[in-house]
Amino acid sequence: MWHGLDEFLHVVEHGSFTKAAKVMEVSTSHISRQVQQLENRLGSLLFQRTTRKISLTDAGREYAVKLKAIKQELIDANNQLQGEQRKPKGIIRISGAGEFVACHVAPKIVEFV
Repeated sequence: MWHGLDEFLHVVEHGSFTKAAKVMEVSTSHISRQVQQLENRLGSLLFQRTTRKISLTDAGREYAVKLKAIKQELIDANNQLQGEQRKPKGIIRISGAGEFVACHVAPKIVEFV
């Protein structure tokens, strides 16, 4: 299901199979094969290809817009989850003398929270 999506988006972003391959550090034939397999699974042409250039079809343009949004949602979800894991968790217990705690420790706790 996911095979070819990243390759497709790289081709869209960089405007060519060759540039996408360089960025992804794979062969141009790998990119081409992945995009073609994606098109076969979808039953729709995503790019109009000539010997000199490629351009998105209407279906390819719509698909790219939706995929970019989904990819960003996935990135946001990963970042949120990773951020949650980095937040301190648990109970903090502090003991100390009255005035010292009131003047020095309590303000820092409020700032921390």
